[in-house]
Amino acid sequence: MMFNNEIFGYISGIISALSILPQIYKSYNTRSSKDLSTKTFILTYIAYGFAITYGILIKHVAIYVMNTIGCILYIILHSIKIYNEHYISSTYNELDSLQVQNVELNETTV
Repeated sequence: MMFNNEIFGYISGIISALSILPQIYKSYNTRSSKDLSTKTFILTYIAYGFAITYGILIKHVAIYVMNTIGCILYIILHSIKIYNEHYISSTYNELDSLQVQNVELNETTV
C-alpha cells in the first residue's frame, strides 16, 4: 500500500480553514467585529494570493484548493466586519439620535 503525502496538505488546509470558523460565528452573533484589524485582512489576502499562485504553478491541488477555501472564509469574515461597522453602527447611531430627540421633546413639553 502506497501512502499519499498530499493527505498532509489537505489536513493542514482543513484545520487552517476551520480555525477561522469560531471568529466568523462570534462576529456574526455578537454583531461586533471592531477589534478585527483591516491590516491583518490585507496581509492575509496577500499571503493567500501567493499560496494559491504557488499551488497553481507547481500543480499541487491541495495547496491551491485549501488556500482558496481559507481565503473565501476570510472574505466572509471581512464582509461581516464591514457589515457590522457600517450597517449595524449606523442603525445604533440612528436609534441614539431618535432617543436624544425624544428626550429633548419630553423636556420641552414638561
